[in-house]
Amino acid sequence: MGVRAELHTTGNGVEQVYSLDVPRFSVGRTKENSLKVPDASISRNHAEVIRLGDDFLLRDLGSTNGSYVNGTRISEQLLHDGDVVSFGPHGQEFRFTRLDKEGLRTDSGVWRPPETGGLIESLSGRLNSTTGDVREEASLRCVLAEAYLSKGNFKEALRLLARYADPTALLSLPLSYRASVLLWLGRAQVEGKQRQIAVETLERSLNLANKESDENAAAEAHASLGHAKMGLRDLLAARDHLNRSMLTARRGGNARLGSEVHLWLGKVDWKDGDFDGALYNWTRAARRCSSSRPAGTSGASGRSSTTRPATTTGASVPRSTWPRRTRSARPLSR
Repeated sequence: MGVRAELHTTGNGVEQVYSLDVPRFSVGRTKENSLKVPDASISRNHAEVIRLGDDFLLRDLGSTNGSYVNGTRISEQLLHDGDVVSFGPHGQEFRFTRLDKEGLRTDSGVWRPPETGGLIESLSGRLNSTTGDVREEASLRCVLAEAYLSKGNFKEALRLLARYADPTALLSLPLSYRASVLLWLGRAQVEGKQRQIAVETLERSLNLANKESDENAAAEAHASLGHAKMGLRDLLAARDHLNRSMLTARRGGNARLGSEVHLWLGKVDWKDGDFDGALYNWTRAARRCSSSRPAGTSGASGRSSTTRPATTTGASVPRSTWPRRTRSARPLSR
């Protein structure tokens, strides 16, 4: 690879340099992260930088206090040479630097918007020009699948991840990458109404996350299993998975996952006839979503979308998953 990148920061008058030389560079409060920031305002699993060819994508992992690029809170954004990155509104600043093979600073020269549509357009062509690193390709396919799912296009997400139905392709990945691929494949299957298959896929993802002792990945898998089980009308199992996910989300400071789980718990309550519980959970989801969403974010139509809980990536939950009121349902005020 001709391009490499670093994060530079200064603490106590001493400059520190962190090389982004892995496909996923994680940032958080715990020692398992590539960059450990021992600050109470930082979530356990706060953010990550994903390498995509010669580009580097910063993604917030649903942290409570957010991730910032040049002072603006973001959900995900491609980084450019000279960008100032911080975790939390008043967190330590890191300057992102791109270097060519001679060690000279460089940039791609193309401005890439942070919106989902821009990501799809700018990253789709890279599938044919990956470096041969199976981890990098898996990350790229997961990012694109997530973007397509946020737009309601589960068919394209399934197409992107179909190759990992081949055990050989899946086994070529490290455990953590297998867990991530199976998570997004399972989510695409849920959106495609392939719920029973999705449960099997997501259970495999959960098992791999537990083997890696990755609490955040396990929480994501539990949340998706709760969604799938709810579609199969196994409300007891759905509630159990969602509550497990909620506990980890609270412990890790994952505000967006907490918002998503409250949304699904509200739907479970609704289906179970507990309308007060549904109202409580949906209110909590809306509040969490509003507090964790980057300022100025809006839907495709330009209207504010803070009243619709977000997914763990900050994208709106697909309309097909919104709760529908049935004729037999009583008003919430009764």
